[in-house]
Amino acid sequence: MKICFFVRLQENTRKERLETLSRIEFYAQDIKILQELGHDVILATRYSEIPWDADLYYCWWWTFSFMPLWKAKWKGKPLLITGTFDHILPKGLINYYDRPLLQRLWLRCSLWLANANVFVSEMEYKSVTEQLGCRNPFYSPHIIYTDEYKPALEECREEHLIFTVAWLHEVNAKRKGIFEIIRAAALVKKVYPSIQFCIAGEKSSAYPALKALVAVLQLEETVHFLGVISKEEKIRYLQRCAVYLQPSRFEGFGVAILEAMACGCPVVTSSVGAIPEVVGDVATLVDCDDVEGLAEAIMRFLADKQAAQETGRLARERAVRLFHNDRRLHELKKIMETITKA
Repeated sequence: MKICFFVRLQENTRKERLETLSRIEFYAQDIKILQELGHDVILATRYSEIPWDADLYYCWWWTFSFMPLWKAKWKGKPLLITGTFDHILPKGLINYYDRPLLQRLWLRCSLWLANANVFVSEMEYKSVTEQLGCRNPFYSPHIIYTDEYKPALEECREEHLIFTVAWLHEVNAKRKGIFEIIRAAALVKKVYPSIQFCIAGEKSSAYPALKALVAVLQLEETVHFLGVISKEEKIRYLQRCAVYLQPSRFEGFGVAILEAMACGCPVVTSSVGAIPEVVGDVATLVDCDDVEGLAEAIMRFLADKQAAQETGRLARERAVRLFHNDRRLHELKKIMETITKA
């Protein structure tokens, strides 16, 4: 079957956009799944790249789904939309109800016109279907390739390394609690002077303010912004760090948290959005605004290596049991079979 995989990306050149598709884990995973199922996958990141002769249109995000929807409906072919809907977010973050009226109307239309709406969390599956309604809702969470994201062969945790992954855009940095991470770093440093906080991710609009905060708190030798790193580098950090720290204000799923779990890393995060679905009882949950609580949670793991190791082991087991890569492959296969036969 010929499948058009569509996601609207902002980069100027097609080469850059294709690099983004390969770098962002959940795009790359779904492309790989479709190819493993034996389909001919056409990658499209602009309206002009969407073919007219696809057998199925596979769209990431409802926001730009009108682009493939037009061609899908004209040709009488099915459309599957997946991603995070961002239905209800905390105050200060842009959610469905903050969007302009016309955009909200379009999103509602997409929910009803798509042949399948595939949500990546039970939280959004329930909230969107109950409050907005949609046609053919399905739940299929993000997954992890556990043969790639795995603990190192030998225990190599660095006692004083704390790791975080976040795109440093203004809104995203606020949502991921990056400013709070830096403030917590100052408290941890008082007890563990050699502590190192490494934050990986594109240095976007929030970066100057984050750097300024680091300077004010005199943490230049403690907090390090790594910028964009390769998948291989990310895995090495997840295998080496003492704690993975992501005190989000909201997560529609929490892919990086799952990646840390799969690598056997102790996780400190927040009980918001879909995070409880991902971590269960194998992570330490602290409110994002509780900077002292974040610092204390980190230091508990630093002080008790046995507890940290056991937490990491249980986290790995949960990731393999609930989010193994085969799960989404089988679920997407059934969903696509259902809508192509309809």
